[in-house]
Amino acid sequence: ISLWWDPEGRPLLRCEIDLRVGGRFAFATRSHPEMPFTGSYQEIQPPGRLVFDGLGAVGTVLIVGEGAGTRLTVLIRCASAEHFEQFLKIGVAKGQEVDTAGDRRRNLRGAVVRRWRW
Repeated sequence: ISLWWDPEGRPLLRCEIDLRVGGRFAFATRSHPEMPFTGSYQEIQPPGRLVFDGLGAVGTVLIVGEGAGTRLTVLIRCASAEHFEQFLKIGVAKGQEVDTAGDRRRNLRGAVVRRWRW
């Protein structure tokens, strides 16, 4: 994760993971070391689903086999437009799909979707 999580493609400055329900994580990029992405794991369903709370947002990670490779999708749902702007400021959405309308049924105001394929 430390080699590919950064949206700028650089190794993370800090990458700490305690992968268990209630376990904490912290990722700090070289561009924003003062603003680490931190949170805890709320749900772990092997082999391909994680739910986390990070910086007050709810995130879902899906890992799916695709042909001879793997697709990893991370969806981060923000509670308000202001909250969404905080994620944009730290570069979470750089080079990623951004849904600024959000899911109106749940009154969310923005989502960041990151996808990788191997």
